[in-house]
Amino acid sequence: MLSSDGKIHFSCNDCGTKFVATTDQIGKAGKCKNCGSPIAVPTPKGTQTKRTETGDSPKKKYGLMKYFYALVFAAFVIGIYLTPSPETADDYVAEYGGRGEVYQEIISMTDCNKLQEKFNIASKNNARASPGTRHFKLTMGYMEVAHNTMTKISCYE
Repeated sequence: MLSSDGKIHFSCNDCGTKFVATTDQIGKAGKCKNCGSPIAVPTPKGTQTKRTETGDSPKKKYGLMKYFYALVFAAFVIGIYLTPSPETADDYVAEYGGRGEVYQEIISMTDCNKLQEKFNIASKNNARASPGTRHFKLTMGYMEVAHNTMTKISCYE
């Protein structure tokens, strides 16, 4: 909800923790400070959306999936920088759940292409999962371990 002072008031869908943001933060994502669920600053009702050359709103022209992928990626990136990264397979299991041997396999990999493939598989599975579910959190863990391993072995350089 947009208040008279130009602030957006919204709450976490899972635990109800209240947040306040400015209009320049619309669409930005992060984790709830109370329960850790992914959250994003919503567009207030009645706010104009930009139109494309065809007159369609971006949601109509490109579909909701484009925005969903952007939101998932933003939540993932913000989550990486706001929380300390797990380092061992046991750390990942404690943080995200799942099987330690899968995390250990990814941590042990040294081939950047295979790591990117693991990340892409986890990302596709994550896009099919509902935010806040066990499956969503698990796939975020697999994405994070692949990303952290690629960073550690300098795949991004």
